[in-house]
Amino acid sequence: MSFVNTSASSSSSGSSIPSSPFTSSPGPSAARATILCGLKSGEFVLVEKADTSSVWKSFAKVCCTKTKQPSGYVQCRNCFSLYTFKTGSATTQLKRHDCSNARHASSTDTEKPAVPRSTKNEVRDSCVDLCGRDLRPFNNVEGKGFKGLCQLLVNVGAKHGEVDVKDLLPSRTTVARHVADIADNLRAKFVPEVKAAINERCCSIDMDLWTDRYTKTNHLTAVAQ
Repeated sequence: MSFVNTSASSSSSGSSIPSSPFTSSPGPSAARATILCGLKSGEFVLVEKADTSSVWKSFAKVCCTKTKQPSGYVQCRNCFSLYTFKTGSATTQLKRHDCSNARHASSTDTEKPAVPRSTKNEVRDSCVDLCGRDLRPFNNVEGKGFKGLCQLLVNVGAKHGEVDVKDLLPSRTTVARHVADIADNLRAKFVPEVKAAINERCCSIDMDLWTDRYTKTNHLTAVAQ
């Protein structure tokens, strides 16, 4: 079992905590308040129970931080509800716990708008047109940069509605002028990391000399690893 901290709310020692069998409703108010205050102060911790039952993905045992002994309570990880639970008791009632927070999180994470097949076919045809019209390689549509641009455009459309792409995309001159700015920003970000690695003697630098076949320009590249 592994111990994890939690932030719930409550005050006193584990000696006043009942070790009663599981009930389908939270325990007495005073005992629950003690547990919650103990969780907040660090007197109690949530313990991940190694068990095959799916219920323990949502619940954790409340144990005394010093003695690691169970307090007789378990807590829902999503809504922080407390229930009395004795080791060895059945988990049937725990499975009946109605947690609105868990349902909301699940629906937020899994529900995505379905894209109709017809729309996917339109995107496919547009990719073919891109490669043919602009003489681009087929693997261009698999590039991270291309996908990042497409995702940004999708997000812009979702936020601002239908827009004319001509008013959105920059010209090649603007892109060329901005390359140096992006490079400077990336350099400022990575230079401290490279310096730190060099100072710790855990960095190697490889030199590569190459020539642009079209402009016949010589380049010297230094790669830090």
